Amino acid sequence: MPSFPKNLPLPQKDGYKLQPQSGVKKTEMTSGLPRLRLITRNAPTNIPVIWHFTEWEFGIFEAWYLYEAKEGVAWFDIKLRGGLGLTEHKARFLGESYEASLDKQSNKWIVTTTLQVLVMPRLSVGGYQLLINYGIEDVKQAENMMTQTTNNFFNKI
Repeated sequence: MPSFPKNLPLPQKDGYKLQPQSGVKKTEMTSGLPRLRLITRNAPTNIPVIWHFTEWEFGIFEAWYLYEAKEGVAWFDIKLRGGLGLTEHKARFLGESYEASLDKQSNKWIVTTTLQVLVMPRLSVGGYQLLINYGIEDVKQAENMMTQTTNNFFNKI
């Protein structure tokens, strides 16, 4: 699977938002409440993104889009922000392409598109329960204690 070029900048924070798609199917009933069914827990998430590229970066992006992303139809790995911070995601371009315009003031290419992320990285059930029951500070403290204990053990070997 291709990867987004590491020498290109991350998407801008301005305009960056997560748009989770529904994994629930709703069926209207003749009478009474509609019926809701869970179809999937891993519905894709759409993320509108904006990149600011120099002329050279835009040239790299165009070539990568053509040759690696197969003009937007191929899935690729890219680092994006989410609930677990900046992590690797599997994404593809949603729609037909991207839009690029040259900003006269900065002389940079402004590239906008929407990416579709296959599965957003999320806390595991165990991680979620741990954080709900103990809180992030307790977990960080336990992690530091485990790291120190492990380092002390291996330093003695």
